[in-house]
Amino acid sequence: MEFRVHPIFAKGFLTCNLKLDHDLILSQIKKVEFNKTEHSLNDSGYQSLISKSLNILNDFESLRCGIEDSLNYYIRSILCFPNVGYKIFKSWGTLTPPKERSYRHSHTNSWLSGVYYPHDVDGGIVFHDPFPHHFQIDFPSEWNVFNSKTWNFTPQKGDLIIFPSYLEHSVKTNTSEYDRYSVAFNVHPIGTYGEGDSEITMELN
Repeated sequence: MEFRVHPIFAKGFLTCNLKLDHDLILSQIKKVEFNKTEHSLNDSGYQSLISKSLNILNDFESLRCGIEDSLNYYIRSILCFPNVGYKIFKSWGTLTPPKERSYRHSHTNSWLSGVYYPHDVDGGIVFHDPFPHHFQIDFPSEWNVFNSKTWNFTPQKGDLIIFPSYLEHSVKTNTSEYDRYSVAFNVHPIGTYGEGDSEITMELN
């Protein structure tokens, strides 16, 4: 008997390593002004900071170009949408001090999201299964894409991750002695898309 396994409804999770001067980018990010997030201000147990600018990629041209090249590959070659326009409509820096972490969340009002790491990371990013598990039968002999409830990724210097914005994710505790930095962004489709009563024309300033 021949068994065939089909990973239906798979969602693209793109990783790549950008060929840029990451040390220079990191030195520039460290000069950015950061504020505490709403969750930090509410003393919720999460001490993460976000850049004051929510269009930080405007100040990092080489990084923006590298991200756009990767988005073009993801949208055109993986999702196979050759004619869909898009825009990075929000981008920001993050700072996580030692022994701190970030809460579980998704990026609303967005199509695709991503995050870039200018240095190796102690304590990575965790993605959470969007489909509920109704039974906890037993612990599997090994974890794989069919039985995992979370998926951990430990970024290396220069890594970029692109993923659907609805995927909930959290950031593990920074176990190093140094501040952890990253640059995140949200992407929205623009132009006219859909058909009939679902057609919409979207422009972003």
